[in-house]
Amino acid sequence: MLYLWQVALCGFLFLGMILGLSFTLATGLIIYYKQISEGMQDEHRYDIMQKVGMSHQEVKQSIRGQIIMVFFFPIILATFHLAFAFPLMSNLLMLFGLSNKVLFMIICIIMVVIFLLIYLVMYAQTSKVYYRLVERKVV
Repeated sequence: MLYLWQVALCGFLFLGMILGLSFTLATGLIIYYKQISEGMQDEHRYDIMQKVGMSHQEVKQSIRGQIIMVFFFPIILATFHLAFAFPLMSNLLMLFGLSNKVLFMIICIIMVVIFLLIYLVMYAQTSKVYYRLVERKVV
């Protein structure tokens, strides 16, 4: 027999997973489309830089640096936010009778790693598309 607090906790868990995943994907897609639109605008600039001697490797490094900064700033900020919100969330979980802080910390770390992996996949896809947009077509 499930107690009312167990049902409420499962509901909060489900709601947290759905909202967390949807916000993560929405943020990733917004960043993806922002970078792609910037790539379309930067296509002419990269073409000029490649004509004056910038190599394909230098173009890739420039793109990688720009996209890494844009993509991983939100995940770093979210990690800091989680670190500062951890004591409050631990106290809220204590109200439900969940007092294992070590387990909660492990789960938080696992979730940060999962979000990081999602962002890495989005970063890889964005950098490929961005590079295809700005690379100079050799004629």
